[in-house]
Amino acid sequence: MVPMPRMTRLDAYRSWLILHRLPDIGRGRLNALVRRFGSPDNVLSVSRETLLEVEGIGTMAADSILNWREYADVDAELERIEAHGVSLVSILDETYPANLARMACPPPLLYYQGALSPVDEAAVAVIGARKMSRYGREAAETIARELAQAGVTVVSGLAIGIDSVAHRAALDAGGRTFAVMGCGLASVYPAQHRALADEIVAHGAVISEMPMDALPDAGSFPQRNAIIAGLSLGVLVVEAGATSGTQITVGHALDEGRSVFAVPGDIGRANSVGTNRLIQEGARLATSGRDVLLDLHAELRGLLTNLPALEDPSPGALPEVPKDLSDAERAVYEALQLDPLTIDAITETLGAAAPAIGETMSSLLSLELRGLIRQEPGKTFRRLR
Repeated sequence: MVPMPRMTRLDAYRSWLILHRLPDIGRGRLNALVRRFGSPDNVLSVSRETLLEVEGIGTMAADSILNWREYADVDAELERIEAHGVSLVSILDETYPANLARMACPPPLLYYQGALSPVDEAAVAVIGARKMSRYGREAAETIARELAQAGVTVVSGLAIGIDSVAHRAALDAGGRTFAVMGCGLASVYPAQHRALADEIVAHGAVISEMPMDALPDAGSFPQRNAIIAGLSLGVLVVEAGATSGTQITVGHALDEGRSVFAVPGDIGRANSVGTNRLIQEGARLATSGRDVLLDLHAELRGLLTNLPALEDPSPGALPEVPKDLSDAERAVYEALQLDPLTIDAITETLGAAAPAIGETMSSLLSLELRGLIRQEPGKTFRRLR
């Protein structure tokens, strides 16, 4: 009797791996094919003519699917996955991350080490510069720790600098964290974070979209950054230069309707140019984990059991005016309400006492930095309790 081949926990993903590794088949086409035919097994069984009926599938993609044996050494990939203790999850699985599934074009297949959990829906990305300042390190540590203590999963990219600080702070706080890689999980990049990655596996997951033996390159990191944004309800940038790669992650977050936060920085530092510009362009200013939790309250309600105590109580009387404000700050602060007001509405309320627009903007920024007011969407401002 011929022995039956040994079935492994990964054999159900064989067709996924075939399609995932084919040339001319990316995220969008693979998602379209699975939506049309119901499963990757079905995709591999239809005719060339039927494949060509799918929008976006041309002759090269169809031929790639039909001749998959020329391109995809799936047995070797399965052996690598088994050897490194890696798991797979597809867009059709119940365990696929809920936030990622809401992306316009989610990655159809993920490799991961560790564990995915429903609690990870309450997730915030903390990212920033590789060459961080002491101020940036302390800000990332504080905010990531406060988020983790509240039960938020901290998402980042395992890079040197702010990323690794955020992971470490979440772990030290006893929380969960996800590290998204821009290479395959057969190796860790950067190599010096091997021990950190092992700790993350024990308290979250290391995740990649790339095949096991894929090396890091410039083209893989935008995909990695899209996953960081997609896994998260919001993205917090701690330090970033004028042309920082964090801008790619922010762009993906905005495209997916995620909130963007930025920690204000010293105007004399190159690493503050990107974060301060984000605030100018409408990112939410954040100086603590509580700022992020309050802003994401609607999304986090029901996900975190200790969140109600953090709610910003809007009803009731206006808070008292602090005694140490400048005349311009006092005038602007007194004009603000608990409901958001535009700059024009603030100026109209002030009337003849309105300072110059530049002085008004400077006062608003000063009040925001002190945690007395908050900028809301649409360049509107309101008092905080």
